[in-house]
Amino acid sequence: MTSRENEGAPGTSHAELLRSARHLMSLLTESERGGGAASSDVPCSSQDIRERRQIGQNERSGNQPPRPSIQMELTRSFPGMFTKGKGKRCFPPVSLVPAKRPKPVEVAFHLFPKQYEKTPKEQDQLVHLQAGLGRRTVYLDESTTHDEPGHLVPSASHFLVESDMFVMAGRMVGHSFVHGGPCLSGLSPAVVHVLFGGSPETATVTPEDCPDLDIRETIRLLEGESELSDKDKTSVQELAYAWDLPGLTGNNRRWLFEKMLIHAVIGRVTRQIKQFRRGLKETPMWTLLTKRPDTVAQLFPQERAVDCNPAIILQHITWPHEDDDDDYSLDTKCCISGYLRHFIENASPDELTDLLKFWTGWEIMPRNNLSIEVVKGSFPTASTCFETLRIPGHYKDYASFKNDILACIGTCQTGFRLV
Repeated sequence: MTSRENEGAPGTSHAELLRSARHLMSLLTESERGGGAASSDVPCSSQDIRERRQIGQNERSGNQPPRPSIQMELTRSFPGMFTKGKGKRCFPPVSLVPAKRPKPVEVAFHLFPKQYEKTPKEQDQLVHLQAGLGRRTVYLDESTTHDEPGHLVPSASHFLVESDMFVMAGRMVGHSFVHGGPCLSGLSPAVVHVLFGGSPETATVTPEDCPDLDIRETIRLLEGESELSDKDKTSVQELAYAWDLPGLTGNNRRWLFEKMLIHAVIGRVTRQIKQFRRGLKETPMWTLLTKRPDTVAQLFPQERAVDCNPAIILQHITWPHEDDDDDYSLDTKCCISGYLRHFIENASPDELTDLLKFWTGWEIMPRNNLSIEVVKGSFPTASTCFETLRIPGHYKDYASFKNDILACIGTCQTGFRLV
């Protein structure tokens, strides 16, 4: 016995490590019945056997302490996240960072009874103020959008590209056209040119196609032949170096202007255009567009070329007819239809565009007919998916009808199309 004890003394630390490892493995492989036994092919010491026998006796006698649940372990490890009740939190509550208030832009203008070539003197301005005219100041949000028709380009958002959102957009545009839905109007001709295989070098790019106003103003410094200040030269040099373009010299001004403009409009969104093309290829429209290039203008019409005149709209309207299930008589329907016809015939182009957006959700004339329903209600509403305009039948004069219809179509800019 003495010789065996002397032999085991140097390996005491090794045995403790082995026992700890076996204990860890038993915890990891433990089943719901209790602690699982170790593998039979692993040699066990007499001390391990005694410990297991003691554990088995405790289990049979019911003295084994209950094993903590996962919720208890998480609560003990992360009390600030999983503690229930009204105890003191270990972590402060999560609070949203308030968004920055939009920076107001001050816009000053003058109201005068006639046209002036120069700003009036203070005495004249005082007379105008007393008459209710004179200087006025308004504040606009810096983030206010100013749409430029016919110059839409894909967003340069990295998140949208990594999420393949432009592939989805291509599918939506193709399937929408196939099933009689709206087209995508206002897309920049340069983007359409590259979308269907054209070279960026041969695309017709204008400064209005550049959505970033700061970059646009910097590029526009290269237009013309006027001498640039040191500050302007520095701005151009920094932007050129950021895009791996050579610096400004006396001989490459026009060339640098074209290169920077192409990169600002096309180069920064090349991946977006490729994804959009890939989405279109997954629809039946791609074959038609490649075989018949003249159909491209039908899928991507220019916003300026959209024909939205009263005659076209009136031709597409399906006027209400008499029905036994309707809430109003035929005379009331004819009266309301007459109000709408008079409004369309005398509306301005902007009002007609807003009416079409309010009616169908888009500024493009649909291929299907526009429907009208005379219903009970307070204000005109529209079901854009069904291209149906619902007008209340309580109007007794054209003035009240016009006020309500103008108020309703004025909300088209905040409809679901722009969300």
